[in-house]
Amino acid sequence: MGLGKAAVRWPASGTNVIELEALGASATGEVDGAAVAINSSGVIVGNVRKYDGAGQFLADSPVRWDALGQLTELDHPGGLATVDGVNAA
Repeated sequence: MGLGKAAVRWPASGTNVIELEALGASATGEVDGAAVAINSSGVIVGNVRKYDGAGQFLADSPVRWDALGQLTELDHPGGLATVDGVNAA
């Protein structure tokens, strides 16, 4: 696990925590993210800090992790955006 506050999930069949992918890390290796909601299909939405390859902060971004943990940054034209829920399907 990395440094900072990472978004995580626990599988239904176990107790081992799984750290969800982030959008880069700070120059000191820290990530900052939060899983906010999960639906019955295992899709998770949340918010993470986005960093460039040099570790410079770029933006707070809304994201989606599919049931396999693959990360997708959600489009957020016009700047700051957050998510606070996900539909049932």
